[in-house]
Amino acid sequence: MNKNVLNKILLITGLVLILLSALSAALIGMLNTAALISLALGLVCAGYAAFTERKTIITALSGKNAKQGINSVIYSILVVGIAVLVMAVAISNAKQFDLTKNKKYSLSDQTAKTLKALKKDIDAYYFFSVTAKNMEVEDTLKSYEKMNSKFRYNPVDADKNPAMGKKFNVDRYGVVVMSRKDNNTSETVDNLTEEGFTNAVLRLTNDIKKKVYFTQGHGEPSIDSPANDKSGYGSAKAALASQNYEAQQVELFTMTSVPRDAAVLIIAGPQADLFPNEIKVLKDYISNNGRVFVLYPPLVKLPNLESLISAYGFKPHNDIVVDKISKMLGGDFLMPVISSYESHEITKGFTVATFLPMCRTFELSGNAVSLSRTNPGSWGETDLAGIKEAKAGLDSKDIEGPLVVSAVTEIANEGNTTPAKAAIAVFGSSEFANNTFIASSGNRDMFLNVVSFLAQDSDKISIRPKGRNFEPLFISKIQGAMLFIIPIVLLPLLVITAGIMVFLRRRKP
Repeated sequence: MNKNVLNKILLITGLVLILLSALSAALIGMLNTAALISLALGLVCAGYAAFTERKTIITALSGKNAKQGINSVIYSILVVGIAVLVMAVAISNAKQFDLTKNKKYSLSDQTAKTLKALKKDIDAYYFFSVTAKNMEVEDTLKSYEKMNSKFRYNPVDADKNPAMGKKFNVDRYGVVVMSRKDNNTSETVDNLTEEGFTNAVLRLTNDIKKKVYFTQGHGEPSIDSPANDKSGYGSAKAALASQNYEAQQVELFTMTSVPRDAAVLIIAGPQADLFPNEIKVLKDYISNNGRVFVLYPPLVKLPNLESLISAYGFKPHNDIVVDKISKMLGGDFLMPVISSYESHEITKGFTVATFLPMCRTFELSGNAVSLSRTNPGSWGETDLAGIKEAKAGLDSKDIEGPLVVSAVTEIANEGNTTPAKAAIAVFGSSEFANNTFIASSGNRDMFLNVVSFLAQDSDKISIRPKGRNFEPLFISKIQGAMLFIIPIVLLPLLVITAGIMVFLRRRKP
């Protein structure tokens, strides 16, 4: 084989090998063994060819055309250098704009509040494999880091750093460990979503786990029920745990007082009335700045409980809300959809609809203020027997909407020497937070916001992170045909036609 031909082959082969190693490093993010071998072979081949043809290269570079070519290369390098500099400045001062409908690529209100209030150093370690790295996890944790410098993101190659895995007892890929340095506590996060990360930060930074008690003994659904128990509050208990609250059950009729460590007492869906001694216990608790959340059940008479909450400004009506507009919004006639809220700390910035199935209404007095009302076309149906037989209709005995379905009051007790106040929140639906409905739209957020307000954790009142759901794009047959014809057929045809016309014009004498 001719020596010049061999040198050309070696030069081209060397340049190709160098290019392949560069591409490999760019894609993987590092020079692995294969890329290093490719780079070494490329340098050897290209170097040998350049050395053996050095006289030819020197002669070529000394000509006039070569000088012009070198000038062009220098100018090109300058242009590329300026472009790289501009890109570097742009990247270092990057701004993100989330144009999606539900801002699904932006951090939620709760995450922003949690990170802005962060005063302890938190390190997040993402244990990944080079062949299986979740970029969405990395992007989310980097967003946390940008929000507050006390949160630091540390990617860990689990194969190269086994010591870090042993330190945090991590024996698998795809795990995030969040560590708080000042007290050497850590949280292992398997739920690699914004909600999972934010909940871990909350658990690490809240030194005190507040207790929320649910009453039992009157047919209330259990908080220890499995998820497939439609009427249970197991999902509500899990939601509270995610916000660092400990939920327990309590039988007040066996006690002389509410447990002293109760941050909030919840009376959720009793099917039988409370005993007189329990009412006394509750009054004593409220007079000592207690915080109570009542989820009032439908279709049952509870004179003792009704008398208690009426004394604080909530008089329950013996009715069930019928809302025809809710049917158009995806609900049911007996499940009003609440899409607007009264101004209050609980509902500040709350724009998500809530569903209140089998809901009764209230008449307010004193310091009680409404949180939400039904739509104007709704009414409170008083013919409960007719509802059971699906024969209800608006008549003179019914109460026309908008109607109060949730409310709250704060009570400054006499002789109180502290700024603290008692507080009571009442909802006309005991089902809105059960296993069936708590995941519906904004129900979970509303339930947690009320508990956070009563527990005096105002920093937790927010709209919490949501998963990034797949949203398909539906197009018609005509739109699909246009999407195919324009880029695949029409544009290439225009380019070919333009090329033929230029060719024919140049051939003319």
